[in-house]
Order: sequence, then C-alpha cells, then structure tokens
Amino acid sequence: MRCPACGSENIEGVDHCEECGTALAGLEVEDSVIERHICQTAVSELHPPSPLCIGPDATVAQAIELMVQHHVGSLLVTQDGRLVGILSERDILYKVDPPDGLDRPVQEIMTPRPEAVTADDPIAVALQQMDIGGYRHLPVVNDQGAPIGIVSVRDVQRYLCEQVGKLKLV
Repeated sequence: MRCPACGSENIEGVDHCEECGTALAGLEVEDSVIERHICQTAVSELHPPSPLCIGPDATVAQAIELMVQHHVGSLLVTQDGRLVGILSERDILYKVDPPDGLDRPVQEIMTPRPEAVTADDPIAVALQQMDIGGYRHLPVVNDQGAPIGIVSVRDVQRYLCEQVGKLKLV
C-alpha cells in the first residue's frame, strides 16, 4: 500500500507508514480516479478558512459569544501562538451546566492536543483522521504547530462535489 502522505510503498495491512508514521489503518486505496485524486491532492486545495482562535483562560461564555457571532461550530484554542486544543459545540453541550458553567475557563472543557494536518498533507489523510476520530473539524497547522486554517467535513464534501464534474470517471 502506498502512503498517501509521503508516497512510500508499505506492506499491505500495516497500521502506520514505516517512512513517515502516517496512520494507514482503515485506509484502502482503490484504483479509482477519485481516490487517487484525494490521495494526491493537498489539504491546501480545500482553501481552509483562517481559524477563529481563543485563549485557554477565556470563559465558556466568551467562547459561545464568539461562535455565535461568527456562525461557527468550533474554535481553536491557542497559547503562545501554538494549538493546544479545540472547543466544539459538542464540548459545550456535553460538559457545561449553565449558568454556573459559563464562567469556567475554556481549557477545562476543550479537547486537548487535537489531531491536526498540515496544508501539504493529502486530503485522504484529513478524511481518514476525521473518520476514525469522529471529528467534524480538523485544524490545519504549520511546521511550528501554529494554526493556519481549519477544515470541516462540509469543506471536503463541497470540494468533492466540485471535482466530480471535472474528473474523468471512466
């Protein structure tokens, strides 16, 4: 099996690429045009929007206000410019008891050390991480771990719908 991240050939059935460590479990690359396309196209082609970020000491109420104001379902939590967590609508719904819980700091309910991709990672890697983890949002980070974007399932879906008309499927 060829690794979608680095292109190295791996033994069929291995869980991680022996060259770069990318998770390969559950990723079966068929010989179809669409699958080859998402394995060869970088996340940057999704044009991930700039992420909305908040500090870990901000309150849940402040986070909710920012999410409502910008009509988003998640915020990236940063400290000293680096990604330290992600806060989603689910985190708020399942972990906060209003009204007292609204004064809690975001760091108490965020998902720490979230999975992330780089702009150069193949779309297939982002899809695999979303699928395995059950994520709807995935941070895009640079080499220093600073968030530069965020990809949603909807972004990938929109991109694939646009590409299907352009790809020769036969």
